[in-house]
Amino acid sequence: MSNRKALLLGTLPFEDEETAIDKSLSILGKHLICVPDGEIGEKSEKYPKGTRSGWVCIHANECAEDTDNWEVIQKAEMNEDGFPAGYDKIYTLRSKHSPEELPKYLNLHFHEYFYHSYPIFQRLRKQYGYDQLKFQLGIPTGFTLSVFIMEPENAIAYYPAFQKRLLHEVNEVLKDHADDIVVQLELPIELGLVYQTPSQIDFAMEIVMGLVKNFQYPTQIGIHLCCGDLNNEAWTHPESLEPLVTFANRLIREWPKNQEIAYIHVPLAEGNIPPTLEKDFYQPLARIQLPKNTELFAGFVHEGRTIEELHIIHSHVENICNRSVGVACACGMGRRSPKIGEKLMKRMKHLLESPPAINE
Repeated sequence: MSNRKALLLGTLPFEDEETAIDKSLSILGKHLICVPDGEIGEKSEKYPKGTRSGWVCIHANECAEDTDNWEVIQKAEMNEDGFPAGYDKIYTLRSKHSPEELPKYLNLHFHEYFYHSYPIFQRLRKQYGYDQLKFQLGIPTGFTLSVFIMEPENAIAYYPAFQKRLLHEVNEVLKDHADDIVVQLELPIELGLVYQTPSQIDFAMEIVMGLVKNFQYPTQIGIHLCCGDLNNEAWTHPESLEPLVTFANRLIREWPKNQEIAYIHVPLAEGNIPPTLEKDFYQPLARIQLPKNTELFAGFVHEGRTIEELHIIHSHVENICNRSVGVACACGMGRRSPKIGEKLMKRMKHLLESPPAINE
């Protein structure tokens, strides 16, 4: 029996949170390391795929509508799902409050999302008999929120305000549920900083550590390194995995001792661009210095590759890392169709139930 796991990353393209959790458990249940709620939210004519399906874009939309506290400097150009049509078409907003005052006017809803979905998860977990499986609470960083909302010249000054509100909401959840969740840190902007200019790794570290060192209760944390996936298009296009591995090792080395890294996810595809078959591209992964009880997940599962090609990539990665490696997509599936989402979950199951032999 393989000990490899599957990781689902936040968004799933299904009708609602109950459907997303149910499909996750029915298709992948025994293989999962944790279960997200699909991050769907309320569906409407304005948001046909759900208010949460565009990740942090909903927070920018809500701030833009809150004219008591925000001024719109540049409107977003929206797609049919109610979210920006591209990375260069997002909102630019200006706060009517100082960075110190802003947190009291923010509500990012992450605690509310949790309290809505957690009882559904508990019921379905019991129904399927996976009593040890934990709930995944996915969060961005305060800097990500600031980048997607603020004027560029104010993003750094205001990110602590978003970080403070985020910590309030996460600690509210951790207070009673720290032992039954995995907090997934979603880091596309921070990884992008490292790729833009290697020296920005210090600032990226400051952002991440500013969160985890201020979680008030010990919990399990998953690190979702990400290339971005707005409208199924990546923000960062790595030509090498070297910067990613350097960032991952720095996180591991400086991680606070009172928090456990449950897993590290590395993206090996880029939105609608499938992963390469070239083994040399994956060679830097050999340098990742995983803690003893931390799982490594390779984000290579993609509809643009055949199952045979996915087996080849999985074999490349495991032989390079000289260990069992879990399977995942490069990011959440919320920008895919329900049909593709279910297909990808079944591919993960197939990969895990007929895995490659290490160093075969």
